[in-house]
Amino acid sequence: MTSLRREGRSLFLGFLLSAWVLTLLAGPLVFALEPATAGASAGGPSFARADLDRDGFVSRREAAAIPGLDRVILRADLNFDGRLDQVEYARALGLR
Repeated sequence: MTSLRREGRSLFLGFLLSAWVLTLLAGPLVFALEPATAGASAGGPSFARADLDRDGFVSRREAAAIPGLDRVILRADLNFDGRLDQVEYARALGLR
């Protein structure tokens, strides 16, 4: 009877360990998806709509068409090139 209990306990502990490992692995995935959803939750237009000339960046001229974005473009421009890429754009929408 004790060997049956030991087997059950081992299976249960294995299940708990597996659930714990999967929870730890899911954390980075959630944070990796965060920049992609930050702009959508802030209520601004998508990056594709804001990038009028389709060069892969939102310039100051393009940002002027989005209310409030022209005020935060300098704070969101992480590499100081005067334009926003997709990650910087999502950050700028969160700063508005």
